[in-house]
Amino acid sequence: IDQGGVRKGYTPDRVTVSGGGEVTVVNLDSVDHTVTSVAKGPDGLPVFDVRIKAGTTATVPGVDLLAAGDWDYYCKFHPGMRGVLTVAGAGGGIEPVRPTFDQPLVVPPTKRGDEIRLVMRRREVRVMPEGPRTSMWTYDGTYPGPTIRRRGGRETRVTVVNRLPREAGSMSTHLHGDHHAPADDGQPTTHLIRPGRSRTYTYPLTVDGRAEPGSFFWYHDHRMDRTARNNWRGLQGMFVVTDPPTPGLRLPTGARDVPLMISERSFRDDNQLTDPFAHGPRMVGHHGQMAWVGPHAPPDDATVGDTVLVNGRYAPYLDVTATRYRLRLLNSSPFSSYNLTLSDGRPFLQVGTGSGLLPKAVVRSQVLLGPAQRADVVVDFSGATGRRLVLESVPAASGQSGADARGTAVMEFRVGARAPDPSRLPARLPSPELVSPVP
Repeated sequence: IDQGGVRKGYTPDRVTVSGGGEVTVVNLDSVDHTVTSVAKGPDGLPVFDVRIKAGTTATVPGVDLLAAGDWDYYCKFHPGMRGVLTVAGAGGGIEPVRPTFDQPLVVPPTKRGDEIRLVMRRREVRVMPEGPRTSMWTYDGTYPGPTIRRRGGRETRVTVVNRLPREAGSMSTHLHGDHHAPADDGQPTTHLIRPGRSRTYTYPLTVDGRAEPGSFFWYHDHRMDRTARNNWRGLQGMFVVTDPPTPGLRLPTGARDVPLMISERSFRDDNQLTDPFAHGPRMVGHHGQMAWVGPHAPPDDATVGDTVLVNGRYAPYLDVTATRYRLRLLNSSPFSSYNLTLSDGRPFLQVGTGSGLLPKAVVRSQVLLGPAQRADVVVDFSGATGRRLVLESVPAASGQSGADARGTAVMEFRVGARAPDPSRLPARLPSPELVSPVP
């Protein structure tokens, strides 16, 4: 890896090794990198994974055990860095393993009232299908926190109580994507929620005096110098703003309207979160600009997790009927992008973004989401009874948007029998007028 590896990539980016051979990486760059297998083992972890500190050399573990074939790899800190390791001749017995999707998807509980209370507390939550539960910081004891659903234009007051361990410090909750007063925006250094205290945020759910259009937001901690840590520990949740009933618009509703938060974390052998912030960088100012400095400054702070989660669970499955479903997709990862597709090539019908419905539905084979981005899609599972379809992320071709997306299985849909379905695929949508016309 030469100086400027983030831009230049691996040198070379294709390596061939004989079966039973060894691969050594020399990092001449000024920042740390990893060589991490895209393929996972039976434990759900990368088949090989090594961190090469700046100015050092490291051997990639386990290469001698790999079966013959091509093994894609990437840098967890800089996902745009990608390469292929080819094992030639007689290799070992390790083959890539797809997740077996052993635990059901959990849809977070829903809160709907004018006055909503969220208590931040530490809880043991089920993340991995086996072994101990994971200690996380949560809103109301779940990860993600409860999904708030409110009609646009109906003022909503959310009181957040800080009952986390005192050493967690003060918190600040930000509703990402919404319009509201600065004091209710989750300021990073002011209006904080100190340990044992609470703060009420007022969300009018209006834009220019009109009801806010149906949107898909999310709320998360926003504390200065601690945002990544607090989100990593679990302080994230979803917020759906709904439109009033619209004649002729029959999108899937109820149990067929499913919010999906895609995130990633790294875990120790005991299922507890790793702590990439134990020896973190510091933030300094220069000419009015703030920047992280130090050998572990983002994105070299190891917050690109090796385990992808959906609604807080690793490799979950969702039982669906052979009907249409509305999937609200959110990428709440700190750095990774996901280029989402379905394993049988079934299309997504994108009807909206995080900010509201589109003017016209768009048929897409892939949906690319960067960090904090959202998409509102409809998937028709008709004709797939008895099949298991995998939602996966696939990198786009080199040089195209999404080339740095993670390659990974995300979750599984288990398609059951047909059922009555009053929904329809819309050709036109009541898109919100996001910008007022100039008189």
